[in-house]
Amino acid sequence: MDLTKKSSQLMARDIVLRGVEEMFEALQELKNAKPHRQTDLPQFNEDHFLEEVVDGFNYFLSVLILTGFTEEDLLKAYVSKHKKILERIENGY
Repeated sequence: MDLTKKSSQLMARDIVLRGVEEMFEALQELKNAKPHRQTDLPQFNEDHFLEEVVDGFNYFLSVLILTGFTEEDLLKAYVSKHKKILERIENGY
């Protein structure tokens, strides 16, 4: 997938949005996260939540693979961003 081309960008966008949809499906399992809820609901479908998160990751990882990124690229970017986040936390961001 060549991200300099409009058609590839549209395809990548579609794949990422599908991943976002899956994450929203996972969020539907977090019934007690609603700020207006006054009571706790004891039921939580852990299997469904995890399945939807995995679905989302699959879409996100697919778009990286299709665009030519490697495992090493992902790891390097993750470690770099993680360091920035830790610095922000340490500096009171």
